Amino acid sequence: MALITNTSPFYHTIIIGGGQAGLAAAYYLQKQNKDFVILEAASEIGHSWKNRYDSLTLFTSARYNSLPGMPFPGNPDRFPTKDEVVDYLKNYATRLMLPVLFDTRVISVHKSDFFLVTTTKGLLRAKNVIVCTGAFQEPFIPAFSNQLNTSILQLHSSDYKRPSQLKPGDTLVVGGGNSGVQIVEEILNEPGSALFSFSGKLKAMPNNRLTQLLVFGCGLASASIHSPVGKWLKSRPEPVIGTDLKKLFADPRLRLVGRTNGGNRLEIFCENATLDSVQNIIWATGFKPDFTWIDADIFNKAGYPEHERGVTRLKGLYFLGLPWMHSRFSGLLGGVGKDAEYISKLVVRN
Repeated sequence: MALITNTSPFYHTIIIGGGQAGLAAAYYLQKQNKDFVILEAASEIGHSWKNRYDSLTLFTSARYNSLPGMPFPGNPDRFPTKDEVVDYLKNYATRLMLPVLFDTRVISVHKSDFFLVTTTKGLLRAKNVIVCTGAFQEPFIPAFSNQLNTSILQLHSSDYKRPSQLKPGDTLVVGGGNSGVQIVEEILNEPGSALFSFSGKLKAMPNNRLTQLLVFGCGLASASIHSPVGKWLKSRPEPVIGTDLKKLFADPRLRLVGRTNGGNRLEIFCENATLDSVQNIIWATGFKPDFTWIDADIFNKAGYPEHERGVTRLKGLYFLGLPWMHSRFSGLLGGVGKDAEYISKLVVRN
């Protein structure tokens, strides 16, 4: 642990992460004239959005993507691109003149009489810490991927940017979430074919103004996780949004192969096929949490923080921006403001 001195900067609150959750928390703390700082591991605001695949667009229209105090610009009915989100977040931080320490990665968080936050730039101290890094920091790739032929180009979806990254030949996309479906669609817009691997049956939901009004305008997305509606929504698989699956699956260049179960240097074993000519694999298999840098007994066996709407049992330690932290909206750009307001009121009282 770094040497503790009285000269180590002390803040009322340290916000870890300069994404939408961190910016929303900063907005409310600034309104309360609290002494705080945002620690951002990257060199700019919006870094995580900037690094996602080029064709990414939001599933929610602009009218539902505003952070507190600043509407998302442009036509409210359009679906913003990832680059528009980056520009919006940068403008938000600039307009509010938020105190951000860039290129400052947090190494550890420990509490004694106060919080000790060890970073790549030195030691900071604080009365409160709000963790705004998101729930899923580490890409998840099945262990058997190491057993496959080394000639296959393997990318996690977080490293995939565009089809030009891929080698000529068959591409296997593994994972039936929205990212997997969007990547399959993009690959099929290029010459060649694609193989699509997922478990079970995918269900789609249209993405139009009526659907947006039902989900967001009528309160489905903001229903508490403890409410009957919230419990019902959370128990259901995430739908594929805005894609005509029937049309996609009818494309003769697409082959559905079921679940991917394993493989070796010669073949990949899928539920409905054995593949021996794959040149690329895109693992759209999601992420896993990594909060091992937080020294606190607040995590379950899966490494996920135990909390009640972002409030942990360790006084002064809070989380923000987690999926289903309070509602379906909690993990989305336009929904984090409500939770940030709730958390900030508790932080200010501490």
